[in-house]
Amino acid sequence: MSSNTELEWELSLPITVDYDYEPYKPARISGPPEKCHPAEGGTVSINDVFLGTISIMAFIPQAELDRIQQHIFEMRCDADAEGDPDHD
Repeated sequence: MSSNTELEWELSLPITVDYDYEPYKPARISGPPEKCHPAEGGTVSINDVFLGTISIMAFIPQAELDRIQQHIFEMRCDADAEGDPDHD
């Protein structure tokens, strides 16, 4: 599911992050074998980062992209836990 979110990052500049998010579905490991399945999802992939209309992803260090990705993942997990899967 592709989404966008606006964040304030470093120097308090507003950026827009285009990303894909696959909600986490926990494993089911008890009960009849035909109803058991492994865990799935729980991933965020950053597609692009914009400052206004300008793509800045190529200029952001990987460590910073990893921090942004983790922040979005936590934000989406919190929204999922609150029953709001369309939170952007």
